[in-house]
Amino acid sequence: LLVVEPRASAPLPLDDALAALARSHPGADPRIVRPPRRADDALAVDLAVPLRAGGERWTTAFVDPYDGRVLGGRDELGWRLDGHHLMPLLWRLHFTLAAGQAGLWVMGAVAAAW
Repeated sequence: LLVVEPRASAPLPLDDALAALARSHPGADPRIVRPPRRADDALAVDLAVPLRAGGERWTTAFVDPYDGRVLGGRDELGWRLDGHHLMPLLWRLHFTLAAGQAGLWVMGAVAAAW
């Protein structure tokens, strides 16, 4: 999901890549766009409303910046331990104990006490 084949042509303008996402997934509501840093990075788009694509909920979609093809997505809020979802789960455990806002307050209090 994160890596694309670099091409000699320039990437699409950001608006065109987002339009391709909207065409292929009409419920996509992009809020945060993380542009590629390297030639082989995918465009990552955080969605405001989780998108059901192929029976899965996506909170982040990945787009090929060269042709606008949607590569897939992942549910950043899920509890799956596969390769696409492990790092978001570990991040949530690290920062919030995966307990949302309450976990964030607990971790903040522990850090302040420490």
